[in-house]
Amino acid sequence: SKEELVEFIKEANLINLVFNKKQNDEFEKAYNIYLIGELSIQNCYSYLTNNIDTNSVYIQINILKTLSKLGNKVYFIKALKEIIGSHSLIHEKVLIDVLYTFYKKDKSLNIELKKELDNGNIELIKVIITHFINTRYDEPQYSIYHLLKNKETDKEVKIACIKYFSKIDFYKCKDILIELLQDENWEIRAISANALKQYRYKDVIIALQESVKDEVWYVRQNSANSLYSLVNEKDDLKSIINGNDRYASDSIMSVFSEENINEYSIDIKEECVVNMI
Repeated sequence: SKEELVEFIKEANLINLVFNKKQNDEFEKAYNIYLIGELSIQNCYSYLTNNIDTNSVYIQINILKTLSKLGNKVYFIKALKEIIGSHSLIHEKVLIDVLYTFYKKDKSLNIELKKELDNGNIELIKVIITHFINTRYDEPQYSIYHLLKNKETDKEVKIACIKYFSKIDFYKCKDILIELLQDENWEIRAISANALKQYRYKDVIIALQESVKDEVWYVRQNSANSLYSLVNEKDDLKSIINGNDRYASDSIMSVFSEENINEYSIDIKEECVVNMI
């Protein structure tokens, strides 16, 4: 059995032989690290963390996966911080996948990750917030709200915060999202317009009716999509379709299905005919 094999390895002192052996081959070292996780061999944490400082993404990924399997949150988060801080070439999605694997095993991981939101490392915070989005974790609402509210927050972190509030409904952030529709950065405006579809309030609809006239296509399109989601009576969108802003009109028209577009096109033509009589 697995337990008997682990006991044999311990008694034979094979782990120390592995640790003390000079390993120049990164794949051999990565495989040994993988085995530690597969066999759930404890008390190898120093060996694992001492190997983080490497150019090998294989070793770094296996260290995280092994620590995840061992279930030690302290060493796992320590390794995650060091790997991200080392400007590792590991793709963000891989890190998020490893986080999710650990989370499925131990939900309390999120409690520890929440403490790292004030870490100051932009890449780490982005990864953590994305993980919170994936797990629909709403406990850090206020922490993420204050990050979004802070004028000094990095743009990439701010975008992650906005995406969080597009999935986690939090009334207090509504006014900030409306304010961000006027941000100088078009990406911030576009993502804010998308996030606001979660907030069915009159002031949100009024703000989106203005942002659908934005000079940037992505902002207009996201605003139109959000308006379509929020407005109960689609006839209320006719004023934009019939308005003087052709770009805003086109954006609203594009969110309707082909059937609805035909219906509204007929209505608009009829109104034009009536006005001409």
